[in-house]
Amino acid sequence: MSYKMNSAIYATDKKGDRFEVVLFMNELSEKEMAKLSRRLNEFLFRSLTSDEYQTKLSRELTEGDMEIEQEG
Repeated sequence: MSYKMNSAIYATDKKGDRFEVVLFMNELSEKEMAKLSRRLNEFLFRSLTSDEYQTKLSRELTEGDMEIEQEG
């Protein structure tokens, strides 16, 4: 069995800059779905608030095979 997960977030920062993040994921395994469900909010938050994480995310998406790390 495979799963699908879609998510969208729209945000405006204090300077008035607007951001949109839309994710469409399909053919997820049960394990991938559980992992994404636990970490999706953290991923979205860090994507919008951390310049360092945005740079890493951009690099990983360009190179492929991104692993979501838990901040500790």
